[in-house]
Amino acid sequence: MKRLPIGLVLIIFVLTSCNLEVNKSIDIGDGERIKKDLFTVNGSIRIGKDCQIDGNCRAVNGSIEIDDHSKVRDLNSINGGINLGEQVLVKGDVVAVNGPLHAKIGTVIQGEISTINGEIDLTGTEVTEDLVTLSGDVYLRDQTIIKGNIRVDKKGLINDSSNRLYLTIRVTDGSVVEGDVIVKDKEREVTLDLRRGGKVLGEIRNAEVLR
Repeated sequence: MKRLPIGLVLIIFVLTSCNLEVNKSIDIGDGERIKKDLFTVNGSIRIGKDCQIDGNCRAVNGSIEIDDHSKVRDLNSINGGINLGEQVLVKGDVVAVNGPLHAKIGTVIQGEISTINGEIDLTGTEVTEDLVTLSGDVYLRDQTIIKGNIRVDKKGLINDSSNRLYLTIRVTDGSVVEGDVIVKDKEREVTLDLRRGGKVLGEIRNAEVLR
């Protein structure tokens, strides 16, 4: 996995926040309320149970983990995954670049979720806007609801090595996509698995459907 140059990292994050930790993880204990943004480079962010984070959480070269029943805002991880426990409320977008994104039962994401090279695996989760991926497989399980579209984007400025030709989208166990499933690059081979009770209520473009 290619890591971003530290100089570029500092340009991105130092210019946007004065609450920056370098080479250090951030751990928030159960039940705490934090009223500022949490930023770290070369470290992870771990939020305990029943917490409330009023700022955004951003990590470069590290993961973000949110435990059960916590409330957070925008989550953004570069070169690290994002893991959400049960009944987490995200009042914003969730972005994982070069890492997977997982969410458990009862979690609600009030925004868009996206990855570039990581899979998206949602169990009993509600997403109020779009789900976007470039090169990651998508798994929707146990009555997950996507109120927007699922979109597989073109590579754009991303290196060719980041652009897999074959992707799988599985919408199973009563999960529903209320919008469309859109594959923007016709050269991509995308399989949309709708077996075991999965549904797409909108259009399906440039994907092979299994029912």
